[in-house]
Amino acid sequence: MSIVTELQKLRPPDIVLATFALLAVVSPGFLLIYLYKPELIGSLSTFKLLVFSTALTLPVVAFNYSLTLIRPMVKDFPFSWTGAILSLVKAFVAQHLALLIVYLNAYPFKTYLLVLGIFQFMVFIMWLVTVRMLNKFDRDRVPPSP
Repeated sequence: MSIVTELQKLRPPDIVLATFALLAVVSPGFLLIYLYKPELIGSLSTFKLLVFSTALTLPVVAFNYSLTLIRPMVKDFPFSWTGAILSLVKAFVAQHLALLIVYLNAYPFKTYLLVLGIFQFMVFIMWLVTVRMLNKFDRDRVPPSP
């Protein structure tokens, strides 16, 4: 089979997840390499560059996904594609905002880590508020037992 026939078999949710994964996992790492060590882009092979980019950003994605696993937004499924996509979106936003701030101000890498930590802390706080609101909504929606 050719690659074209395999790509035609993909469903839209798979394409969306692959796009979010690429944007949230590979692109921030590549931008970090470009910002702080641009000479590596020319010296590393494409595969090594992808692995290195992924290794730089995967801890942030894993942290965001672990928040999703602690209390799933969709209670019926132990694994939720919605949770996976939401964790990728949260990681994308936090990493790219941190990259934008350090790029515009020419901050060092340690400052990038600090700014990213602040954004991740804000994501964690927003997650706590969301969980509390969902718990309150669940308690208010369920009628008391007789």
